Amino acid sequence: MAAAAATMVAPPGAPPSWVTLRFRVKYWTVWGQNLVLCGSDPRLGAWDVRKGVFMHCHHVGEEELLWTGKVRGAFGGAPFQYRYAVVDGDMNVVKWCALTHTVDVSPALLSSSRRTGGGGGRGGSVNGNVNGNGGRGG
Repeated sequence: MAAAAATMVAPPGAPPSWVTLRFRVKYWTVWGQNLVLCGSDPRLGAWDVRKGVFMHCHHVGEEELLWTGKVRGAFGGAPFQYRYAVVDGDMNVVKWCALTHTVDVSPALLSSSRRTGGGGGRGGSVNGNVNGNGGRGG
């Protein structure tokens, strides 16, 4: 998998812990496969791919796919972990991303990013890298 990023955006006037997390990763799948965002937080399926966030695919050029997904909610401030899973049409896992990423949505981070205007609009950015093979699945 190619570089992956999760961007944290706090809506104006929302409580400090209310955010939209936007995830994106370039990854080539074969026809019929999809990417699911799965993690330790219940909004990410509590590690159950059938309850995870189904990602949407966009073509970037002729040989790249960009997968995006988002999760909104009031995160309690405790860090959580996530991974990407490649699934088939029946939601069977074909492949797990090798790396587990950690996201910290602490109120202090949100307050700081609102004051400084961190990356990603009205919030801060949390980024992770997925080492791999230039975006081509395998």
